[in-house]
Amino acid sequence: MPAEEAPTSECDKSLDGIAIFDGILRDGQPVVAARCAWNTDEAGPQFVGHIDTSRQVFFLVEGEAGLPET
Repeated sequence: MPAEEAPTSECDKSLDGIAIFDGILRDGQPVVAARCAWNTDEAGPQFVGHIDTSRQVFFLVEGEAGLPET
Protein backbone atom coordinates (compact mmCIF):
# COMPACT_ATOMS: atom_id res chain seq x y z
CA MET A 1 0.00 0.00 0.00
CA PRO A 2 1.51 3.40 -0.94
CA ALA A 3 2.24 5.91 1.81
CA GLU A 4 -0.07 8.88 2.14
CA GLU A 5 1.28 12.10 0.74
CA ALA A 6 1.93 15.02 3.08
CA PRO A 7 -0.10 18.20 2.63
CA THR A 8 0.92 19.90 -0.60
CA SER A 9 -1.52 22.75 -1.07
CA GLU A 10 -2.77 25.51 1.20
CA CYS A 11 -6.21 23.79 1.38
CA ASP A 12 -4.62 20.61 2.78
CA LYS A 13 -2.86 22.43 5.61
CA SER A 14 -5.32 22.24 8.46
CA LEU A 15 -5.14 22.47 12.23
CA ASP A 16 -8.10 20.10 12.56
CA GLY A 17 -7.39 17.38 15.08
CA ILE A 18 -4.89 19.40 17.15
CA ALA A 19 -6.67 19.77 20.49
CA ILE A 20 -5.04 23.06 21.48
CA PHE A 21 -6.69 24.71 18.47
CA ASP A 22 -10.20 23.35 19.17
CA GLY A 23 -11.13 26.56 21.02
CA ILE A 24 -10.44 28.75 17.99
CA LEU A 25 -13.50 29.52 15.92
CA ARG A 26 -13.57 27.66 12.60
CA ASP A 27 -13.18 30.99 10.80
CA GLY A 28 -9.99 31.71 12.75
CA GLN A 29 -8.21 28.39 12.17
CA PRO A 30 -7.24 29.12 8.54
CA VAL A 31 -5.74 32.44 9.65
CA VAL A 32 -3.57 30.70 12.25
CA ALA A 33 -2.70 27.87 9.81
CA ALA A 34 -1.55 30.41 7.23
CA ARG A 35 0.97 31.80 9.75
CA CYS A 36 2.48 28.36 10.37
CA ALA A 37 5.61 27.09 8.63
CA TRP A 38 4.57 23.71 7.18
CA ASN A 39 7.36 21.20 6.63
CA THR A 40 7.42 17.73 5.14
CA ASP A 41 10.31 15.50 6.15
CA GLU A 42 11.35 11.99 5.29
CA ALA A 43 12.11 9.55 8.07
CA GLY A 44 15.36 10.20 9.84
CA PRO A 45 16.11 13.91 10.13
CA GLN A 46 16.21 15.42 13.60
CA PHE A 47 13.97 18.45 13.98
CA VAL A 48 14.53 19.21 17.68
CA GLY A 49 17.96 19.13 19.24
CA HIS A 50 18.84 17.89 22.72
CA ILE A 51 19.70 21.37 23.98
CA ASP A 52 17.59 23.44 21.60
CA THR A 53 17.26 27.03 22.78
CA SER A 54 14.85 28.16 20.08
CA ARG A 55 11.30 29.20 20.87
CA GLN A 56 9.81 27.18 18.03
CA VAL A 57 6.76 25.03 18.68
CA PHE A 58 6.16 21.91 16.60
CA PHE A 59 2.85 20.16 15.94
CA LEU A 60 2.95 16.81 14.22
CA VAL A 61 -0.15 16.77 12.00
CA GLU A 62 0.54 13.54 10.14
CA GLY A 63 2.81 10.55 10.61
CA GLU A 64 4.85 9.78 13.68
CA ALA A 65 8.02 10.88 15.44
CA GLY A 66 10.35 9.00 17.69
CA LEU A 67 13.44 9.33 19.81
CA PRO A 68 16.84 8.46 18.41
CA GLU A 69 18.39 5.25 19.67
CA THR A 70 21.45 5.76 21.85
